[in-house]
Amino acid sequence: MQKLFVIFFCLLFSIGCAQVADQKKNSRLYQVSTLQALIQGVYDGPTTIKDLKQHGDMGIGTFNRLDGEMVAFDNDFYQVKANGSVVRVREEMKTPFASVTFFGPADKEEIVDVNNLDKLHDHISEMIPSGNYFYAIRVRGLFDEIKLRSVPAQKKPYRPLTEVVKEQKIFNYRKIQGSIVGFFSPMFVKDLRVAGYHLHFLSKDRTKGGHVLNCRIKKAVVELQRLNKFLLCLPKHEGFSGLELKETLQNQIDSVEKEKISRPKE
Repeated sequence: MQKLFVIFFCLLFSIGCAQVADQKKNSRLYQVSTLQALIQGVYDGPTTIKDLKQHGDMGIGTFNRLDGEMVAFDNDFYQVKANGSVVRVREEMKTPFASVTFFGPADKEEIVDVNNLDKLHDHISEMIPSGNYFYAIRVRGLFDEIKLRSVPAQKKPYRPLTEVVKEQKIFNYRKIQGSIVGFFSPMFVKDLRVAGYHLHFLSKDRTKGGHVLNCRIKKAVVELQRLNKFLLCLPKHEGFSGLELKETLQNQIDSVEKEKISRPKE
């Protein structure tokens, strides 16, 4: 009887491992809400981190009330607050906007002496055979400099994101080890999410992080995974259903995603 139990347990374990491996091999990009909704001030959502983990172990986003930046990898989710502190996220916390996937990189390349974020984008783009797909990205290594941001939690009535980012907190770090994680998205989804690159950072010791505005990399490894599927989960509440989501808000997207201050000197 005991032998049968051991065999049964081993079968269950093997099936579970096979499912996880298949899940990573056939990963999809799972997104909660739309960037347009976030820009217009939809800062509350019903999706918990526990729910989010059912769809991915790596990703980026924010939290209800726009309370900081989300950075996740290896199934650990972190919150980078506006004061620069980093805390591990409780599973009952909720998000109005996030993107996750089960990360299983198929491509890897070492990079050295990358002078700014645009150059990093160029290196990754050389690894991407087609810009018509989504890609999950992780860049692990030593950063000579990195410029990050987070935003403070908001109070109702919520203001548009273009106003909130004027109060963003900037963090500059030097000689720091860590990981950039995020996604590349094709241009045809620009009304749903950031087209091109959207990247967040977390230090190796899990004490520093944020949305990446710029960086200078000494040495790092870029890991890349193509995602052929995209699942969008729309909120079921009046804050979302009452919005006018008709126009492309590219100017607003650029204003909240891109750096407006000078880059580190090359």
